[in-house]
Amino acid sequence: MKSGLFSIIILMMSVAVTAMETDNGTPPEPIQNMHQGQGSYALLFMGNSHSSLNDLPDLVKTLIETGLPNSSAFATTAPGWRFLADRLDDGVSHASLLSREWTHVILQAQKYSTSGLYDYPTDAAEEWIRRAKSQNALAVMFPEWPRRGNFEEGPRVHRLHLDIASREAACVAPIGLAWEASLARYPSLGLHASDGNHSNLTGALLTAYVLYEVVTGQSAADLPYIQSIQVAAANQQRLSEVASLVVQANQAVCSAFDISFDVASLEFRALEVTDTVSKTVTVTNVGIVDMSIDSITSTDASFTVAGGTCPTPPLTLSPSASCTVMVEFSPQKAGYFNGNLYFESDSTAFSGVLSVSGFSGAVIPTLNRWGILTLVMVMVLISGLALARFNK
Repeated sequence: MKSGLFSIIILMMSVAVTAMETDNGTPPEPIQNMHQGQGSYALLFMGNSHSSLNDLPDLVKTLIETGLPNSSAFATTAPGWRFLADRLDDGVSHASLLSREWTHVILQAQKYSTSGLYDYPTDAAEEWIRRAKSQNALAVMFPEWPRRGNFEEGPRVHRLHLDIASREAACVAPIGLAWEASLARYPSLGLHASDGNHSNLTGALLTAYVLYEVVTGQSAADLPYIQSIQVAAANQQRLSEVASLVVQANQAVCSAFDISFDVASLEFRALEVTDTVSKTVTVTNVGIVDMSIDSITSTDASFTVAGGTCPTPPLTLSPSASCTVMVEFSPQKAGYFNGNLYFESDSTAFSGVLSVSGFSGAVIPTLNRWGILTLVMVMVLISGLALARFNK
């Protein structure tokens, strides 16, 4: 959706977000490794006022526990309101990262030029992504929404964060784009606080919906009305639908461990039972951390891995890296064969599945509609001739 077609509202980064400290209370006791339980989430927000006002972390926690009632969630902010660059050496921020085993670290407050005329270094953001991943947490970039009435800032800030993620793999939550879409569809639905910079509760809820879907992979549009959130039911529905549409349109749902294949399945054809037919599939790490593949197994002995550019397992693929696997079909008898190839990671309990099928033996000819029509006409002609001879 092009930003120049409608007004968008956002907040300019507060120049007052200096190193002021906030009292976040005493950190709770360390919790168990959140990667061990699929239904448990621990979120650390690291940024300035944009990621803490309206109790944004608690909003995300509420959405997770509502949408996934069998899950537990914890969300908090690192002490202080600071830019990411200012947090690198403050000691407190890194101590917060080490204080527990987080599943997600939400990174907000990358410096950017409000005029778009200047560039700021992104090395601090990239370092925080590396630090998060070193703690086995998913790093989620938080591009800020545009200031009120600004038509270009949201997409520009989003592109800035995509650029960061291209150098150091991370999720990018399309928050500014969701604000833009919401204001285009519902222009009377205000998202800003009175300063035209920070969010009001409605804007914070829209932000929370985006983060909910990015973090959990569940559709925000499926969330029910939550009475404890002081936003009208109709507006909750509107915001959740917009958030989900934007997340899906920008492929923003991300996971730590995931692979993709360049084909939906592999299909083989062997003319003789002694034939061996091979095909190649490209495997890509579409997660945001290194992916280990410890074994590749087949459910049918007719299909085996016989080479390719992928090293023999165990192997490791870095984010966005690809390699090829050559699969052979060696049937021992005529017939149809179906199976699955499992690409498994012992350390992450991940399993990617590629379906395979094959046919061996003589092919029964098939006819298109013209062939069928011709066959019918021939049969009618033969039947007519036979009937004529019978009547003589």
